Amino acid sequence: MRKVIPFLKAGRFTLFLSSVAIIAMFTLTFVLHGGFNLGIDFRAGMTTTIAIPASPSTEEVRETLAAINANVQRGEGNNYLIRVTTDNSASFRTDTENYINSALTSRFGNIEVLFSEFIDASFSLSLIIGTIAVIIVALALTTGYLFFRFKLNYALSALFSTLHDILFMVGFIGVMGFEVNTTAIAAILTIMAYSLNDTIVIFDRIREVTGLNKKGDGYTHLINTAITNTLDRTITTSTSTILALVPLIIFTMGNIYYFAIAVVFGIIIGSYSSVFIASSILNELHQKNALKAANLIKAKK
Repeated sequence: MRKVIPFLKAGRFTLFLSSVAIIAMFTLTFVLHGGFNLGIDFRAGMTTTIAIPASPSTEEVRETLAAINANVQRGEGNNYLIRVTTDNSASFRTDTENYINSALTSRFGNIEVLFSEFIDASFSLSLIIGTIAVIIVALALTTGYLFFRFKLNYALSALFSTLHDILFMVGFIGVMGFEVNTTAIAAILTIMAYSLNDTIVIFDRIREVTGLNKKGDGYTHLINTAITNTLDRTITTSTSTILALVPLIIFTMGNIYYFAIAVVFGIIIGSYSSVFIASSILNELHQKNALKAANLIKAKK
């Protein structure tokens, strides 16, 4: 028989360390980066992709467009992604496009505009509200599903564990300076689903082990047994998913590259939270309920 690993030995101390880590991440985010790097999707402005045959450095392009405080990123080949925040003037788009074209042409010669898009303030606000709504609805649906499939303790444990993952993901994206756009939101939602799936597998095993318990083992031991039994599955799934993302990190650029990095980090955090955070919370809730029940019985006597 496989030796049971005492995963919950750290108990509340593990939760405390996690909270400290999250706070530290947010502190670093706002101190070192001055807030989140909001993409054009979440703030009004214009984004354009331009091909420059002269192939200047990103810094040279940024210096050329310093007057409009443009955010410049290098794409594939001689392509450059340029983002400019709107000043809310009626002629912003036209003036900005004309300035970018004339400034780059005068310094680097011929250029080609491959793509241009403008997002106004109302669309940006609606997208922010919609993103928050999507995350809340996703949390509500998964919590409800777990409540009906398992019990309230399981649902609450999974909810707090998922919130833990979301905060870690947001903190990581902020600290790394990744652009907060629809791709970043997709990464967060992906990790929510991944982490919940891993948590459900462990919870299902906990319920099974608890139902087969005939030795009178304590609940903490039963949880450790369930996690130990599913550990191979957790490691195999996490490792194979990460390996599938490695080529994206090596061979891609831009949003796909950042998405892959964020998801790899999220898989590690999601696996950790499923094993330690969700199970620790479940154990704490069970112990408190058992204590209340025992006190109630004593009171009746």
